[in-house]
Amino acid sequence: NDPDYESLLLFGKDNPNNKNINYKAKYNFNAKQLATWFIPFGKDINGKKKYMPFFPTLFFHLLKQKPDVVLCEGASGLPNAIIIKIFCALFRKKMIFWSLGKVPDKKYSKARNIFDWLINKLEISSDAIFAYSSLAKQYFIKRGVPEERIFIGVNVIDTNRKLKEIEIWGPQVINEKGVFKVLFVGAIIKEKRLEILLDAF
Repeated sequence: NDPDYESLLLFGKDNPNNKNINYKAKYNFNAKQLATWFIPFGKDINGKKKYMPFFPTLFFHLLKQKPDVVLCEGASGLPNAIIIKIFCALFRKKMIFWSLGKVPDKKYSKARNIFDWLINKLEISSDAIFAYSSLAKQYFIKRGVPEERIFIGVNVIDTNRKLKEIEIWGPQVINEKGVFKVLFVGAIIKEKRLEILLDAF
């Protein structure tokens, strides 16, 4: 809503192969859906094929818009990040790499490990890193990204603010029948083991 800035969201189609879907409500800002190809790149921990989105017309949209700063998805959108890097290098524009880094103890596909050197090149050469957490910040520092170029933008609900709201609600959290309402925000997928959450409640 800042009148000094103009923004445009370029996004891809829903991925029919996994949980990645787009928000369906009307946007109150400029947004455009791009033609999307899904490139297979290895398998996940359950042996299911993984796909990476690729926007074949992305470079032409960047040429048309000529943005001063491009905030791009991290390793999960590697082909598009490469296109953005080329555009920014050619036209001396700023590139921000938005990434969660690597999840500790998570097993990554062979394809992800093969391209790790290229991902690291993009991280180091970006003008800034928009990291999902303080853990991600430490990961990027170890990868050689200067600390002053790393900014944390937590990619979850502000739990501290929500807890304060609950305190304001007081006894209304539990109604007269003793029913406690639980809100889960996230994708309902097997890997999240939601049955453990339900058992806990």
